[in-house]
Amino acid sequence: MEPSPLPSFNFPAPVEWNRTRYEQVEKRQAAMEAVLKELGYEGILLLAPENLCWFSAGGDPREQGSYEIPQAALYVGSGRRVVLCADDLAPGLFSAELGSLGFQLKQRSTQHTLEDLFDEVCRGRRVCSDTGFGRTRSIAPRLEELRQRSCSFARRTVQELAAATTLCTEQAIGEFTRGGTAGELAGLIARCLTTRGMQPIQIAVSADDDAVRGLMRSAANTRIERKLSVRVVSRHAGMHFVMLRSLRFEELSEAETQGYELLQRQLAEIVVQMNAGSCWQETFTDIEPLARELESSQSWPWSVTGWQVGYRQPERYFSHDAPAPEFATPGTLCYWETRLGPVRCGVMHVVGKNHLFQETSVWPALQVETTMNETLPIPSFLGREQTSLAQS
Repeated sequence: MEPSPLPSFNFPAPVEWNRTRYEQVEKRQAAMEAVLKELGYEGILLLAPENLCWFSAGGDPREQGSYEIPQAALYVGSGRRVVLCADDLAPGLFSAELGSLGFQLKQRSTQHTLEDLFDEVCRGRRVCSDTGFGRTRSIAPRLEELRQRSCSFARRTVQELAAATTLCTEQAIGEFTRGGTAGELAGLIARCLTTRGMQPIQIAVSADDDAVRGLMRSAANTRIERKLSVRVVSRHAGMHFVMLRSLRFEELSEAETQGYELLQRQLAEIVVQMNAGSCWQETFTDIEPLARELESSQSWPWSVTGWQVGYRQPERYFSHDAPAPEFATPGTLCYWETRLGPVRCGVMHVVGKNHLFQETSVWPALQVETTMNETLPIPSFLGREQTSLAQS
């Protein structure tokens, strides 16, 4: 009797080699090993997802499932980079995120805890970490310094993410109708993002005059009758992008229009001053008087916020009352948002590159003349009578 044939097995297709990512990983390993040599350690254990994303130049274990409990870690040192994870996560992680990038694998059955695997790798070695796991010493500040360094690779990633996120957000707003709820708009945007391979991290819809009460996010069942603002935070390949768009269904009052134009001018001034190398405290001092003048006449609260965007959301906040001057180095990705009463305005840019992430040809914008003789396009309210967006 002839033996029965073995059942067929569909092996995963080989992962195409990504030369650009491989070179980035090699550079980051060299930088990491230089820090380890300086500090006298043999290796480092990376557990924070933003550090895994940064080191692997876009490999994101969060894409494979929930990250409330670390499902993967990296051990880096002595010319090696080893992925530590559960056996059920390894196939997807290597086929979709880390394949052909020079990573080794050490895995454990899901019946065992990953903490035991992490501890085993660290045992008998001089190992530091990004979280202070077990007996390891945390060197998180040094890792943040490495991760937050500007590089063209990260900017190109965000450029692509910005174009796709802007398209999805503006398309969803174009489909949204008066009387719909904040939750319905958030759902439209989230569906569009996920179908294009991006992760919606935050979709905060502020309906009508909820912003006056300081609410960035209205309740999901809030119906929108007059106007809305929506801030969208998306992620792809570990990097984040932030944008804000506003829609009106009827003409704004004169005070609202005046307030919004003020916010647009403030944002333009923030961008050009940070591009010129000013510290955030000086920039805040320069833009504050105009808002205070209008605030006193309208009894509206005014606020401004800004943060650095990167592999962690946010990488850091800028504080105007920080004890030391806060600067943004050239190439840093920053998002700025200002609010005055019922209106908000926000923009993301590359510091020192004179580049705004405004990947749109249909959204209205105000060309703002700044005190530094530069003109910047800052997004305006889209009026529902401007139907070209919905039709495009």
